[in-house]
Amino acid sequence: MAGGWALLEQLAAQGKPVSGLPELVDLARAGDPDAIRLVREAGRRIGEVLAAAVNLLNPAMIIVRGDLSHAFEPLAAGLRELVYQRSSAVATRSLRVEPGAPDAPSGVAACAAMILDEVLAPTAVNALLDA
Repeated sequence: MAGGWALLEQLAAQGKPVSGLPELVDLARAGDPDAIRLVREAGRRIGEVLAAAVNLLNPAMIIVRGDLSHAFEPLAAGLRELVYQRSSAVATRSLRVEPGAPDAPSGVAACAAMILDEVLAPTAVNALLDA
């Protein structure tokens, strides 16, 4: 419902067919009201899911990545709206929502980097060997 193809279909149904997410992002950044509304609604849908994770995990930061993150302001506005509505005040007191660095790894590469940095770090391995 918040995926790129769904947003492109919705925009096309409104008479504004675009070739892909970069074009949708460009429209949103240029101030097109339909594109902004769609991106913000995508943020709301993502925020619905993230609210449960925020309540459970109490993260300090949510980093937003992906093609839509290039239209960060409307995306983050929708995301924040739902996260702050549906998460506890304790979990959101110091929560930050930030765009990811454009050159940072994402998806599987980010998970692999996290495993290497945390789980297979020398201190973690030594702690397991000493136990």
